[in-house]
Amino acid sequence: MVQYRSKAKVFLTGDKALDKKLSTLEGKVRNKIARKAIRKAAKPVLDAAKANVPVESGKLRKSLTIRALRKSSKNKFRVGARVTTRDGLFSGETFYGGFVEFGTATQAPRPFLIPALASNSGRVDSILREEIRTAIMDEAAKG
Repeated sequence: MVQYRSKAKVFLTGDKALDKKLSTLEGKVRNKIARKAIRKAAKPVLDAAKANVPVESGKLRKSLTIRALRKSSKNKFRVGARVTTRDGLFSGETFYGGFVEFGTATQAPRPFLIPALASNSGRVDSILREEIRTAIMDEAAKG
């Protein structure tokens, strides 16, 4: 199940069989599998965000990218990705991306990131599950 959290974070939960199989793999292998699956699952969100972003110069659209998030601790396994601008929503040459998404005191929001995620949540979920299952099977075949 894909869950939404504040700031458009997505968590894959509810597949205990996959979680159990992932937990049996070596840390580096597990992280590699998860990062690859998450990047592939984020691609439809990136494509939708690029299709929905308001365009004046095209710089904001060109700056949209998938960024890896790495959050692992001894007891928890977390790997993630986010669709954002190269420098962050309120930073760099396309600093105005955050203002477009969330609005300002004088400008109404014209969201493109959160709707991109919302319209692709089912695809994100299915791609993640399929990619992780396939990678686990490939690792098992290696011996």
